[in-house]
Amino acid sequence: MTGIDVEALQRLLNYHLAMVCSPPLVVDGIFGPLTCERVIDFQEFNRLYPTTMPIQEADGVVRQPLAIDGIVGPNTGRVLLDVRVISQDPKSQFTPNVASVGDGPAPSPPSPPKVLRFVTLQAGSQASVNPWAISPFVLSGQMTWLARNEGKPDFLLTAGGQFSANLGSVNGSWTAQVFGQMGLGNLNLQLGPLDFLNPFVQVMLQQNQGQSPSAGLAVGNQINLSLAKKTINGIEMDTFSLFINLQEVANVGLDTGQCSAPSTQGLLGLGWSFF
Repeated sequence: MTGIDVEALQRLLNYHLAMVCSPPLVVDGIFGPLTCERVIDFQEFNRLYPTTMPIQEADGVVRQPLAIDGIVGPNTGRVLLDVRVISQDPKSQFTPNVASVGDGPAPSPPSPPKVLRFVTLQAGSQASVNPWAISPFVLSGQMTWLARNEGKPDFLLTAGGQFSANLGSVNGSWTAQVFGQMGLGNLNLQLGPLDFLNPFVQVMLQQNQGQSPSAGLAVGNQINLSLAKKTINGIEMDTFSLFINLQEVANVGLDTGQCSAPSTQGLLGLGWSFF
C-alpha cells in the first residue's frame, strides 16, 4: 500500500492506539519503520479480537487470531475497520478482501547497505603543535570500504600508508607510517559542496628517521570540499576534493613504553579517489 491508502491506515492506527502508544504517527502516506511498528502493536493488542467479532453468515471468513507480523492483510484490515470513528479520504481504496484468509505478502524490506571499495591518493602539507613540526610534503595512499545505509550515517573502514618529508630535527628528515582507521560520514552537516563532519579514530605504527618506532592513537575530523563527483553503484562519490584533516595524536615508544603528550596535527591537501 502507498499514498492515500497508507494515510488511511496511519489515521486508523493513531485512533486505535491513542491511549497506549505515543507519539502519534505523522500521516504522510509512507509505510516506514514506525508505521510497521505501530501495526505490530495493534496486532498484539487485538490478537484475539477476530475470534469474537460478529459472524456474518455470508462472509465465508475463518475466525482466527491475528498474526503478529506487521503486515496489513485482510484479517488485520478487517479488525482495523470493524469499529472506527475516523475521517478517510473518499478516494482511498483501503478495504480488506473479505473473501481471503490470512494476511498478504509483507511490504518490501529496507534496501541492504551498499558497499563500495575505492582507493584514494592524498598529497598536502602538515603542521604539528606540541612539539612544533612542519612537514611541507605529505603523501598517503589508502583503501577504503564504505557501507552506506539509507537514513543512517556511512561507515568507513580504511587501511593505508603515509610518507612525510619534515623540516627541522624533531621528527627527523622523514616520517613513515601505516595506519588503520574507522570513520563515519554522511552526517548531514553540509553547505553546498562543503562537508564539515567526518569523524574518525585511527591507530598507526610510525617510524621517524633516526628514532625508535612508535605506536599511536588519533581521534579527529576531516572537512571536505568536493571538486568533482561520480556516481558508482547508485552512490554519488567525490573523485577530487580539497580537505583539511585535524586530529589529536598520542604515541607510545615501542622500545621504551614511554607515552608522549598529545599532539595536535593539521593536514591541508588534495585527494583523488578512483574505483
